[in-house]
Amino acid sequence: MDEAVQVLDDYLSYLEAARSLARTRSAATMDTAERLEALRKLRREHLGGSAEGMFGQEEAVDAVAVERLKLQKDASLTAAERERRIAALEERLPPEVRQGREEAVRPLRQRAVEQELLAGGATAEDLHQHRLSTVGPEATERLEALDRERAQWTQRLADFRAKREALGRTQPDPALRQAAVQRLLFDSFTPEERLRVEASEAIEAASGGG
Repeated sequence: MDEAVQVLDDYLSYLEAARSLARTRSAATMDTAERLEALRKLRREHLGGSAEGMFGQEEAVDAVAVERLKLQKDASLTAAERERRIAALEERLPPEVRQGREEAVRPLRQRAVEQELLAGGATAEDLHQHRLSTVGPEATERLEALDRERAQWTQRLADFRAKREALGRTQPDPALRQAAVQRLLFDSFTPEERLRVEASEAIEAASGGG
């Protein structure tokens, strides 16, 4: 029990030291790497041998993030060399962190490969077979159901926009046209879907597509 109390006291002492560091003038001029190194030293100073168990994984992730940022800013590297070095950095992460990251980016990678296949002329059957071989039958079924949902949504959105454009041509009065567009929006979509439509419209307007 006394040992647990001592660890807690040491941790509270470290937190106070970290807050004091953040208030110093020197902290304002530190870059990310310097700030992380200062915190690492404070942890060893206040927590001793407990620091590694409490913060070791976090520090390993931070160190990789700092090195990754340096590589991304290094204009002397080719894109291929940069990717190779970043991949080597990722290998330094704890296994459980690597696994979590891999699971997080796997859907994005799958989507990117599929887009490349379709751009290269792959058929629906080609895509189906690729999915079966890479993610298995259950995930393939889910992906294809998602494809159908996306296609249906895209068609519904296109139908709405076509009807809205038609209103623009047939209803000259701005107030009446706006009211008709609002009725069309409410008749075509649920409240949740209307938020998606509005978000889509805002993104297109911001990008110059609207």
